[in-house]
Amino acid sequence: MRKELGTPGAVVGAFALVLLFGGLTLAIYPGWDKIGAWASKSDAPAWVQAVGSVVAILASGAIAWWQLIATRNFQRETSRQRAIVMVETIGALSRAHLGELESFSAMVDRHNYLATLDYMERLDARALFLTAEQAAQSIPLHELPDAETVRLLIDLQNAIRTNRDAASKLRDHIMAGEGDWAPILFPLGPNIEGLRLLLDKNSAALKRAEAL
Repeated sequence: MRKELGTPGAVVGAFALVLLFGGLTLAIYPGWDKIGAWASKSDAPAWVQAVGSVVAILASGAIAWWQLIATRNFQRETSRQRAIVMVETIGALSRAHLGELESFSAMVDRHNYLATLDYMERLDARALFLTAEQAAQSIPLHELPDAETVRLLIDLQNAIRTNRDAASKLRDHIMAGEGDWAPILFPLGPNIEGLRLLLDKNSAALKRAEAL
């Protein structure tokens, strides 16, 4: 968050300094006995002291207000940084899961059935994409900056479960010894494209978080 000279905090701070140093100047100015000739010598010091007290009270109030604004700005910046981290985490998970899904799809070689079958036999379908799903579920929804980002996280969680189902069906299809994988393999293309669209939405969410 950029700090500018024209911000309310800077204005209040400058006003406080003016009051403080102005009050000191008024209190010690040696010509008060001449300027205040209309007042008796016994009243002049009391009047100067009263002015100094008023200035001190005003300066204290201005400084307190300045500190309040600074605290609020710090809290706002902390919230902004938290939102950025949360959105970036969703983006990192989306990219990681996209890599998982693309790797899984690449292992399905239509021209080498035995290699594909060997890979599928060693694959634990229950653990497929499990790490990404657990990480996505660990992100607290109430920490996200807006409803669109909440929707983005929920979409990612749903996508991971959907992709696991699609990959598991493909594995079962291959393990059954059926050579024609096109009906099962084809849906993985839209799933991959869906994750790429989620990444586009994540970029938009990151811009919103940075603008807070």
